[in-house]
Amino acid sequence: MLENDEQEFWRLQTAISQVEALIANGAIASNSMLNKLLSIADDSKKRIAQLEQSDELRPADEKKQRTVELALVKYLVEKETALNAAERGQYESFLSREFFTKDDFSSLESFYANTWDKLTETGKAQMSHRVWEGVRRDEYDFSELPETVREKEAQRVRDMFSALKDMPPEMRNIPAADRDDFIKAWDSGRKREAYSVLDRTSFKDNVAVTPREVTEAHAVESSKLDTKAITKSEDKPIEKAEAIQLAGMVDLAAVDISLGSEDSKAISPARLSEPKTEKKLELGGS
Repeated sequence: MLENDEQEFWRLQTAISQVEALIANGAIASNSMLNKLLSIADDSKKRIAQLEQSDELRPADEKKQRTVELALVKYLVEKETALNAAERGQYESFLSREFFTKDDFSSLESFYANTWDKLTETGKAQMSHRVWEGVRRDEYDFSELPETVREKEAQRVRDMFSALKDMPPEMRNIPAADRDDFIKAWDSGRKREAYSVLDRTSFKDNVAVTPREVTEAHAVESSKLDTKAITKSEDKPIEKAEAIQLAGMVDLAAVDISLGSEDSKAISPARLSEPKTEKKLELGGS
């Protein structure tokens, strides 16, 4: 797929997973809202089918590369065993992007506040790379990131300076003066000052330049996914949805849907704590 098509594909996949999670958890308070969400899921699946069909026209070598990339993402997601289904869906969506933008701030803030600590070291490295890649591509300054993201990423930098043996080689390019300025500010509790130091070019160019390496061969071998299994969307309902954060994780913007105030009230966060019903509701697909 082309880059824009690929990003749309993953946004739609995430939206479908989130809609299914809401329905499975019984968090919909009105029939009108239920019908709207079912329509969102159905339209999303139809659009995914169109994207998959266009992908079939791509050259074989490009499709093979895409298969490897998807296998790598699947492999990385499978390694995060501490995440529930909804969290894995959000993490998978993040991994489909090369870097983040300001449009991702809301979902990043929720993810870092509720899920980031559950990630393995490899998972954290994948997220850090995309956060800093957004800085390198001038999408935002480090100090503009949501507070919870800044705090965890700054602490990660501090920890790397403490573990000199395991510090990424690129970080050795950061001048001692910049490193000392950051450490002094951070260790003294002057977070804003520390964040401003992290805005410096030396950090921008040298922090989390690459994620932790995972070989493509290992990814494909471990995922045990062939081309068809990777590129075909699955319509299985999510089994657990108790960890959905409605405010930050239902990405209805991915399918260009805006909800009115009445519709928004129809999704009741309080109902997420109610016992899950046994009633199963399958979503229609194309």
